[in-house]
Amino acid sequence: MAQRPGADTGTDPLILAVVGPESTGKTTFARSLAESWSVPWVEEAARAYLDEHTHYEESDLLEIARNQWLLEQAGVAEAERRRVSLVLDTDLLVIKIWSEYRYRRCHPWILEHLHQAPKRLYLLTGTEVPWEPDPLRENPHDREDIYQLYLSALVELQRPFLELEGSTETRICTLEQYLEGIR
Repeated sequence: MAQRPGADTGTDPLILAVVGPESTGKTTFARSLAESWSVPWVEEAARAYLDEHTHYEESDLLEIARNQWLLEQAGVAEAERRRVSLVLDTDLLVIKIWSEYRYRRCHPWILEHLHQAPKRLYLLTGTEVPWEPDPLRENPHDREDIYQLYLSALVELQRPFLELEGSTETRICTLEQYLEGIR
């Protein structure tokens, strides 16, 4: 198994942001990766927010984004202090994509902070995972279109990313092979 960057190697912490359409296994993968690597992870702020607010509007996305940013910044500070990797279960890119998809625009604060985010490797989860109904999910039939929005955004933003498919274990193995190959 590859030695993980940022795990007591003396290198900068590796920040991994798990992104992708709804119901593509992001949370399961992020949690499993963090547990497998014994590193911290930052949960998705939107889920906690939407558990308390059953209906949301465009203005709520800014509040969700600010909550996500604060959670992420705390996680990054801790990872840097401990010099360990960090797994993010979504980041502001997810809120940007969702805002543009649903409302055809994105608040400037979200875009500004997305550009200010510390360097990270984006892990884009594939749509081959079967759709699982959830009261917070809205688009069972648009996942491939939304996936393409993520690809376009990552290329446009010039962010490093890795497309991941398959089971959680396959995704972790693919990531470890990728990281071993770039070392």
